[in-house]
Amino acid sequence: MEKSIKIMTIIGIVIQGLATVFSLLLMVLAASGVMTTDVSTTVNGEVDPVDAETAAAIFTVLFLSLFIFGIISIILGAIGMFKASKNKKMSGILLIIGAVISGNIITFALWLVSGIKLLTNNKPKDEISDLS
Repeated sequence: MEKSIKIMTIIGIVIQGLATVFSLLLMVLAASGVMTTDVSTTVNGEVDPVDAETAAAIFTVLFLSLFIFGIISIILGAIGMFKASKNKKMSGILLIIGAVISGNIITFALWLVSGIKLLTNNKPKDEISDLS
């Protein structure tokens, strides 16, 4: 496996790990009621404020979803990195799927480039065979 693919995958795992921990922290804050928000809906020009419990439930579900997708993408990225030396095609596909699921633009870019490099990685031809 090339160094650049391994480095980009590790950087993506670290950044996605930080984002996942941050979403877990925000989920806990939203569920505990520490994070108070004013959410309102507007229908036909009428503003209807949403009560605090409903707003907390909305944000808890949102951050829980981000946390679950973050964990899944970290697992896919780690499997893709560790299996890259054995099966490059599978690793490339796992990294691309993890990139799409991540929801993080930096991780998306790094893993997408790594996945494409793994899928299109051709072995260099021997110089001697090129001459004949």
